[in-house]
Amino acid sequence: MNEEEIHSSEPFWSQRPTKVYLTINHPEFSSAMAGLLHGRSDLNIVGRANTIQKTLFELQKIEVDVLVLDICMGEEGSLEAVQGIRQLHPKIKILVTTDGGHEDQQVASILARAD
Repeated sequence: MNEEEIHSSEPFWSQRPTKVYLTINHPEFSSAMAGLLHGRSDLNIVGRANTIQKTLFELQKIEVDVLVLDICMGEEGSLEAVQGIRQLHPKIKILVTTDGGHEDQQVASILARAD
């Protein structure tokens, strides 16, 4: 628990679910991830996108706590997106995921300050 949760007037078990947004360009991977998270009382999937452009547009309109971002988004520059999202939305936690085999990108995502 953080300091804010300790001093909250609401008990910790009544706090709202974490709002999760998925940005994954592979339909099967996106569906599998959504399936894993669906039905959990502590998580709420508030949106899904298969492009970084759509994600950036939607982040302007909806409240998100955690962004799950596929680091292998093709030509779109996922690492640059991490840096941009971090600057525009500093409260959003970014969880970078990959299908494996991209060690260089994983290290770069850490350096780009993904959570």
